[in-house]
Amino acid sequence: MKNFVVLLFIIAIGTSAMAQPKIGLTFSPSLALNRVQFDSDQVKITNNGAGVKFKFGLIADFEITDTYAFSTGIIYAPKRVGFTIEPTGSPAENEVYRSQYLQIPLTMKLFTTEVMPDVKGFFQLGILAEVKIFSEALDESYTMVEKFKPYDASFIFGIGAEHDSGASSVLYAAIVYNRGLINAISQVESGVTDDLITKLDMISLQLGIKF
Repeated sequence: MKNFVVLLFIIAIGTSAMAQPKIGLTFSPSLALNRVQFDSDQVKITNNGAGVKFKFGLIADFEITDTYAFSTGIIYAPKRVGFTIEPTGSPAENEVYRSQYLQIPLTMKLFTTEVMPDVKGFFQLGILAEVKIFSEALDESYTMVEKFKPYDASFIFGIGAEHDSGASSVLYAAIVYNRGLINAISQVESGVTDDLITKLDMISLQLGIKF
């Protein structure tokens, strides 16, 4: 994984020096959810669902060839973290936290030939570096998670299409999956085992325009 990130960074430096980027805007209705890993005989902790969020930001595509491009940018991404807590012999309780991140994608786009006039398909693969800018419990009574880490990282995979609409603008749409790679929790409530792990995922419909 580290070698892959280093390779993407080298590509970013090289392509930014050689190519003029296409700058664009992106907007993504998204489904935010979290995976939970926890093992205990006294209490069961699982994910309690997903929430609809909206990401938006700026992107920059550096075209290396007609079929490859390095893609980066900066994206505002609100997220939802939810838990169902079921102590043995007691009713289940739900806790929901919300957080906000700035995402910096380090990805490669691989383009197909035209699938129809002025339309090309593409695959996107890479890493999201993420910086947390805000987090809080949805209700003051939720105390299981005391702190989230100030950073995150996700694997990104997408599939989509671009339409060259003329006048130097390109419209695009894609289905993108972000899979969290690290435990987002930094500190849990006293008495809760440190074995609690949650990783944050998103499934997005990415829409945008490039110039």
